[in-house]
Amino acid sequence: MNQVESDTYNFVTNGKQFSGNVGRLYDSLKALSKLQQGWDGYNALPVNQQVIDNMCVVLNNCDNSQLQGWSVFPEINGTILLQNHNRRAGINLGDKTFSYFIVNGNSVDGDDDKLFTVSLFLNVLNKIKNV
Repeated sequence: MNQVESDTYNFVTNGKQFSGNVGRLYDSLKALSKLQQGWDGYNALPVNQQVIDNMCVVLNNCDNSQLQGWSVFPEINGTILLQNHNRRAGINLGDKTFSYFIVNGNSVDGDDDKLFTVSLFLNVLNKIKNV
């Protein structure tokens, strides 16, 4: 597999300037987009272009309060993991689907294979925010 060049990623921001949590996550996403195959010292895939695009669309449709406590991390299969530091929750975003979990007391809620749409993703973010 060819190494991915960072300039192949297009961060569509619709001319907006972002700050706070949204800006912080854009900065993290830009750093993740520069990872090349083998970034983990083994054979991890770079973050998939469509995954970057999906997350950009999400960020374009979020406000800072929805993203309070979230960080993004690369996964070895080319997806990204969003983890919430304020709540025990995570979202794995792929090119066509996403999965999530929320630990609430002794129970775990989540879904393994949701079709990615911005509205479904935002619903999950809001669900986690309100736990």
